Amino acid sequence: MMFNRTSKKAQEEMVGFVMIVVIVAIVFLIFLGIFIRNRAPTTSNDARDLSQFLDSVMEYTSNCVVSEPNYASVGELISYCYAKDLCSNGNSSCNILNDTLDGIMNASLEMLNIGENRPYSGYILNITYNENVSSWVSREVLIKLYGNCSSSYRGSKEYLTPVDRGTVVSSFRICLMERIKSL
Repeated sequence: MMFNRTSKKAQEEMVGFVMIVVIVAIVFLIFLGIFIRNRAPTTSNDARDLSQFLDSVMEYTSNCVVSEPNYASVGELISYCYAKDLCSNGNSSCNILNDTLDGIMNASLEMLNIGENRPYSGYILNITYNENVSSWVSREVLIKLYGNCSSSYRGSKEYLTPVDRGTVVSSFRICLMERIKSL
């Protein structure tokens, strides 16, 4: 009889211990879920989104035809602009590039969340020719500025287009809205 009573007490203690471990594990999982859900998006994901946007812009088909019947993409148009080539209709490839980028960027302002009462106040699209990796010689091909840009921004990777003996480097950054500090 005594052996039975001690055995039952040991079983009750073990069941109690297992219940405490299960409850602690459930509470831990709930806190872990809350922590993961409330984390702010990382900059690397944001930069990846901007890089994908820049890649898409470079693949956009323009109105410029340099060699019949192919229309040039924005990436190709940048190379033509650097070389000062004309489109088959006689227009400057740089003018077509400028107009095409204006249209893309104006259509994308809402999607990029840029503007008044939005988290981003503007953008900088910078296209520069670099002669080669070891040289610091660079020449601005085109720069597009919109809105109010200060020193705070999110950027993308650079989009590289090989031309002549160098590379055209395109980068896109969106500018963070300045926060006004209250006194």
